Amino acid sequence: MEHTYLPTLAPTAASVSPSRLRLLTELQRNRGTGMTVDELSESLSVSHNAVQQHLTALQRDGLVRISATRATGGRPGRAYAPTEAGLELFPRRYAQLAEGLIRHSRELFGAEGLERLLESLAAEAAAACRDRLVGLSGNARLEAVVGLLNELGYDATLNADGSVTAHNCVFHQLTRSGNEICRYDRALLGSILGSGVDHDSCIADGHACCRFRPA
Repeated sequence: MEHTYLPTLAPTAASVSPSRLRLLTELQRNRGTGMTVDELSESLSVSHNAVQQHLTALQRDGLVRISATRATGGRPGRAYAPTEAGLELFPRRYAQLAEGLIRHSRELFGAEGLERLLESLAAEAAAACRDRLVGLSGNARLEAVVGLLNELGYDATLNADGSVTAHNCVFHQLTRSGNEICRYDRALLGSILGSGVDHDSCIADGHACCRFRPA
């Protein structure tokens, strides 16, 4: 029986209102010192109440934090800055860099060398997860593994036959230049379980999902 899992989607720039994104941009430009409500109100030419409402919403969404308390001529004022999640709303080029690293690793070490590198990275990631499986066995262990995969974004479900389905490819963009990256997924699951894993279907090959079966 499959277990229902609802992924928690991180906010994106498109999901943040233009007014709040404008405020967040101002904070990003001044994140070294932070900005108070007064400073934001003056810089953005909006009312204090509007600034406070936007800050409250952004704090609720985990995008803004209080970075300092400093004197503002009267009572101490709070300075605000983006959180790490808030900074991630701005353009990033992680996939572009990763694609380049994979391509050059393939050229330098060959396909087998690249796969060994990915297996090593997967083993390192798996080592950080194993403590959470201590004392678990059988179906309880598999359910815990699926939970770990979901924390990593795989949108995974456990099937009645003991196989694991991943509905989301977390490295989808990296598969455009080859599917060696799929070796990481297989090695990660195998390292966590401590057994071999068969990769029965793969999103990178055009299937609707990835299905992994413990050997």
